[in-house]
Order: sequence, then C-alpha cells, then structure tokens
Amino acid sequence: MIRTVDLVGDIGTLAVRTLPQLIKLAKHEDPRIRRYVAEAIGTVAERETHLDITCVKALLELITDEDALTTRNAVFSVARLGPLARTAAIVNVLKKTIYHWHHHVRGWSVEALLRIDDPEANAFILGYLNMARWDPSPKSGDRTATNIPMRKNDD
Repeated sequence: MIRTVDLVGDIGTLAVRTLPQLIKLAKHEDPRIRRYVAEAIGTVAERETHLDITCVKALLELITDEDALTTRNAVFSVARLGPLARTAAIVNVLKKTIYHWHHHVRGWSVEALLRIDDPEANAFILGYLNMARWDPSPKSGDRTATNIPMRKNDD
C-alpha cells in the first residue's frame, strides 16, 4: 500500500483521479501510509483550479496528526498548493504548527504561510520572523552551539 501511494504521488497531477482514494486513506491507522498520503495530496492536486472541501478537511487532519512526519508532509503539501489551499482553517492551523517541536514542521509552516498569499497569513509570518530573529538561544551552525573554537583570524 505504501509503495502504491508513493507511486501515485510520483505520478503527480496525471493521477488526479486518485484524489478521492487518497483522501479516504488520510484516516488510515498506519502512520507510514498517512505520511505518503499527506505528501501525495499536494503533488496530485497541485494543478487543480479548486480544492474540494473534503481535500481541505483531509489536509487539516493530516496537519494535526500525532505523527510529526505526517504533519511535515501535510504542511509541505499546503506549501506546494499555495493559494489553492487558502482557507481560514488552514491559516489558523499553520499559525499553530509554526511552534511545533519538529524543526521541519516549523520551516515548512513558514513557507506554507508565505505561499498561501493571504494578508492575515503574511502579517502573522512577518511578525513571527521579526520576533524570531532576536532569539538569543544558540542555533545549529553557531560556533557556540557546536563548540568550535574561534581561530585568531575569524573576526
């Protein structure tokens, strides 16, 4: 089943007729299947002119999934869909996932909010990014975070 869903995602927009089956699989008990479904929805529906409400509901469920990789893939799909996924519910859930413990979920949430191209989402993400730049905690890559000593000529 996982390989089939992955293959449908790889086929992309040519597999648009499988979207109803993907939406049904969004509630599958196996988180590995939900991960692939979350990503496939974005690649399959990418060129649609309108997202069906069942597709939006499936994305909302997948974004709030207990499995972080499912959440990451669902947020990635929203980023891929951009304005096509623009609903108040999607914007509101992305405002919460921006604080998710998984760094990929946070990163793709920023991207999704930007790509949705919604005034409320843009204002929120601008405020978030403005605040985040003043975070005093060490980041990966910082010399203090990685314990790499500074050399004499690194000023």
